[in-house]
Amino acid sequence: MTVNEDEILRRYGLHPVAEHLDQIRDLLTAQTELERQSQGYGDTEVMKLCCVQLFNAGVMSDVLTIWRAKSSSWDASCSIDVQLLCGGGLAETKAYLLTEGS
Repeated sequence: MTVNEDEILRRYGLHPVAEHLDQIRDLLTAQTELERQSQGYGDTEVMKLCCVQLFNAGVMSDVLTIWRAKSSSWDASCSIDVQLLCGGGLAETKAYLLTEGS
């Protein structure tokens, strides 16, 4: 079954509850892998919405998941705003990335 932005919004909203975050991460990861295979295979609108939802949750470990999505293709890079990396705050994100080490 293919989902679109409307279905994802209906299921999870813009501010998803913690119990839904793993499902959103899984969906974003799947779309990211499709987009990495070939530009246009993944749905960049779905990817962007998932990134917005993860941004709103503000979980630091999602920074790298969002970055992988953003860097999966030219279209994804243009669709997913770099500001979505900073859901937990700019200073906190910088500190996390310094300690993360990847």
